[in-house]
Formats: sequence, C-alpha cells, structure tokens
Amino acid sequence: MLFKKKKNEDEYIEEETQEETQEEVQEESQEESQDKTQDKTQDKAQDESLDETKDAETENTDSEDESSENQKKKKKKRQSDYYDRESYLNMLYEENEKAEEEKLKKKKKRSYDDEEGGQDYDDVDEEWLTREEKRERKKAAKKKKKEENRVKPEDVNIVRDLLNIIIYIGIVIIFCFLILTYVGQRTSVHGSSMNPTLEDGDNLWIDKISYRFKNPQRFDVIVFPYKGDSTGETYYIKRIIGLPGETIQIDVNGNIYIDGKYLDEASSGYNFDQISYNLIGVAANPITLGPDEYFVMGDNRNGSRDSRWADVGNIKKSDIIGRAAFRITPFKKFGNFEK
Repeated sequence: MLFKKKKNEDEYIEEETQEETQEEVQEESQEESQDKTQDKTQDKAQDESLDETKDAETENTDSEDESSENQKKKKKKRQSDYYDRESYLNMLYEENEKAEEEKLKKKKKRSYDDEEGGQDYDDVDEEWLTREEKRERKKAAKKKKKEENRVKPEDVNIVRDLLNIIIYIGIVIIFCFLILTYVGQRTSVHGSSMNPTLEDGDNLWIDKISYRFKNPQRFDVIVFPYKGDSTGETYYIKRIIGLPGETIQIDVNGNIYIDGKYLDEASSGYNFDQISYNLIGVAANPITLGPDEYFVMGDNRNGSRDSRWADVGNIKKSDIIGRAAFRITPFKKFGNFEK
C-alpha cells in the first residue's frame, strides 16, 4: 500500500511538473510571438524611416540639380549679355568710325569743276554747304523733280488718249444739243420790225423750256419760223397780241379790239405807233383764233410783216421756238427788254 501511495504521489508530482513545463512552454511561445511582432513593427518602422530618408535625399538631390541648372543658365545668360553688350559697343564704335570717315571723304570730295563751271557737291551733307550752295542744290532738286514728273513718250497711249478725247467731245456735243433743243439758244435780230424795243444786230437769249410748263402770255416776245420760207431757215420775232379763242379786229383808225373791247396798250406800259389804214391787212375783218393759235405783231407797227398778212397768219403754239428772255449785246442794253 505504501508503495502505491508513493507511486500516486510521484504521478501527481509528474503531472505538476508537466503542467509547469507546459505553462513555461506557452509563456515562452507567447514571448517569442511578442518578440516577433515587436521585431516586425521595428523593422517596418525602420523601413519607413529608410524610405522617408531616401525620399528626402531624392528631393534634396532634385532641388540641388535644379538649383545647379538655374545657376548654370544664369551664368550663361550673364556671359551672353556681357558678350552682346561688348559686341553692341563694338558695333556702335565701328559705326561712329564709319560715319566720321564718310564725313571726311565728303569733305575732301567737295571741289570745283572748272570744265562744267560748277561745284560737285551733290553728295555733300547740308552742314558743309554755304547758303549759295544750298540754294543751288534746292534748284537742282526742283529741276530733277520736274523732269521726273514729265510724261515719258513711251508712257503715252495714243489710242487711249484719242478715245478719251472722242468721248469728251461726244459728251460736250450731247450736252450742247440738249441745251439748244430743250433749254435755250442765242439768236440775232435782223431788220427793224421790232423797233424801238429791239434793234438790228441785237443778240438775244431764247428761253425754250418755260413754255413746256406754262402757256404764252399777252405781250410776250416770241420766235417762230416763217412758213413762207420753204427752206425753213427764216425765223420771225414778234409780240403776242391775241390769245387762243379770242377775236381780233383793227378799225380804220388803227385801234385794236379784242372780243369787241379796245386794247389799251398804253395802260400796260407799251407806247407803239398808230397803225396806218393801208397796213391793217386781214385784221380789218374780225379774226377768231383757234384753241392753240396766237395773233402776233411787230412793235414797229407800220414796218412789220406779221399776223396781219396771210403769208404769216396766226401762229400755232407748236410752231413757237421760244420766248426772247433777255438781251445779251450790246452790253449797255444788257438785260430784260419786255417794255
């Protein structure tokens, strides 16, 4: 029995020792694991610190490289600026030397030419010239300019110039035609049928345009063709007495009646000679004018061939060339002559 008990005690002891060893092993494993984790964290921290140091080193190297490059560029720029400044100064110096040499050459070149009787100073600066030389230079420049402005023979286009002249003449002819046809023209008085108002040789301006807008009025002086001339080159100038639709008659005493009423010319400012009995003509009998007919007479009543005679007769409006507007010559009588 004792032996068995002892044995149990030994087993118990062995069990305790085994438990202790197991606990020690567990503790050691835990310590090892903790050490490993600590080592890992330390290694990781070391790696991170190494990476940071590397990044910092690379940044430092990059900034150092950039700064060195900038310094090199600045140095090169300073060198180039220096050389440019030196070259610019050298260039200015050379230009000044050339200018001085040119001045000296021009000064030496200034001399008198005995054969031409003048002075060769065309290329000399103004500052080296006297007043007379400056005047002569200005004259020479003006002469040269005139010669340059002259038209060279080869620059003249004959066909083009002739065409321009023809066009110009055509325009002038058309303009004159329009004026003479529709506006007016000059005419001369021949004879004494309009004395004392108009005299032989007077030059008149005939207004052709006014009767296009209004009808002729009593006492207007008009120009019309003489129908007794087959050539159509003879024109009469007379004064209107009777208007369209009126009845004209002249009595034995030479008095004029219109529609049975005496025409008092003196009250209208006209003072003409009394008509002689033997010059009454066809007007001794009443003459009724048509809707476009006019009865005309000359101011020299006893020396005029007018509507009192059958070869002249009544004047139609379509036959009237125009109204005598004013006298051109003689100049002492220039102007209006209606009365």
